[in-house]
Amino acid sequence: MAPGSPSTTGGTACRHKPSIVLDGSPGTTQQPVSRFVIGILPEAEAEIREAFRWYAERSPLAAKAFRDEVVQAIDRLASDALVWPEDEDAIRRTLLHRFPYTIHYEVRDHTVTVLAVAHQRRLPGYWRDR
Repeated sequence: MAPGSPSTTGGTACRHKPSIVLDGSPGTTQQPVSRFVIGILPEAEAEIREAFRWYAERSPLAAKAFRDEVVQAIDRLASDALVWPEDEDAIRRTLLHRFPYTIHYEVRDHTVTVLAVAHQRRLPGYWRDR
């Protein structure tokens, strides 16, 4: 999925933002604005891989664009997870812009857990028991 290797904690794969981001200037660093640790359930990772493979069979460029958009959307959750409203079960969602997928996630304390990366034309709520 993303460059680098994810770590696994308690059955949830976690991607961590780097502690220091270089802005390109020698000797200058910036601290990223990151409020949350991101965890991705194995089922959600499988959905990302499945969609990536589907796009890759049709167009390597589309597959790369899909991967990039998923990574960007999940990275945004590290700082902006509370922007989207909760439903009655305290689940939030964000839509991909170029692909018909929704990222469903929950926020607890300082952790965002991605529950599903669901195609918008699949059976709604199939992932709710996760």
